[in-house]
Amino acid sequence: AGDGYKIQKLLYETRPHWFVTANLYLPEKPLTGGMPGILLSHSHHSPKTQGELQDMGATWARVGCAVCWRQ
Repeated sequence: AGDGYKIQKLLYETRPHWFVTANLYLPEKPLTGGMPGILLSHSHHSPKTQGELQDMGATWARVGCAVCWRQ
């Protein structure tokens, strides 16, 4: 992924037979105890051409947060 963070790809079912993909940004090194969680919702954003959400996920993960954003 990157310097100071890692990305896990998620697939989860929100309703029967309705699957959603997401990226989960985590700190590179495991933390002891809990960590804050942030959910990014892109609304009318184009994540494949605009990198702001990836930048936010990486930045927050580097400082110890779990960040999930739906693609």
